[in-house]
Amino acid sequence: MDNNSIFDPEISRALNSMFAHLAAQGLKPKTTYCYGAIEVDPKYLTIHILFETTSELEKAQRIPGLIDNCFELLAQAGYPKGKSQGVHIGFESIQRINEQANGNWYHYFK
Repeated sequence: MDNNSIFDPEISRALNSMFAHLAAQGLKPKTTYCYGAIEVDPKYLTIHILFETTSELEKAQRIPGLIDNCFELLAQAGYPKGKSQGVHIGFESIQRINEQANGNWYHYFK
């Protein structure tokens, strides 16, 4: 996870827990791409968990309840309760970003 240290400790803990949860499912996410105006309101957090290949991404997408589990881990890490309604958690592959946006993550997620 490259950029989780720029956020609150709760977000860093949640990302670490998400990676551990995914590893327990046999998945190996590569990194995260996180951003948001959380100083304005915690609901403005966006988390993208990135896998190296699209086939790894597709394996993750087949796991029932995975997004809900990630939201639960965010809450367990102490992220403000009641503020997760606007939070976005998603999954993507670096392979797809490279193919569709020449590797430019900003333009891909824009």
